[in-house]
Amino acid sequence: MRELKEETGYTAEDIKGGTENLDDVHINFISPWLAKESSAFYIAKVDGDAEVNQIPKQKLDESEVIYVHTVDLDENIHQNIRQLAELNNFAVEEKVWSFALGYTLH
Repeated sequence: MRELKEETGYTAEDIKGGTENLDDVHINFISPWLAKESSAFYIAKVDGDAEVNQIPKQKLDESEVIYVHTVDLDENIHQNIRQLAELNNFAVEEKVWSFALGYTLH
């Protein structure tokens, strides 16, 4: 929850996953044939209507540059992300895009 707060400014009500309970987290190997580098997926429930999340303020390290964009979590999430990326002229990280496509199929 600390990283979420520092990097996005948002406070989560609940986070599933993490090293304390590997049953709730999926370890993803980036290039398993090449290296053992991995990442993990977490699910954070953020109440956008909560007072603490009304004006989120990041606390980034000096070398970090993170832009926060929010999209609705609905059947159009992949289209919303694509439009946001085109409008702001940025690339979408592969795991974000994969999640959006998978969510669309649920």
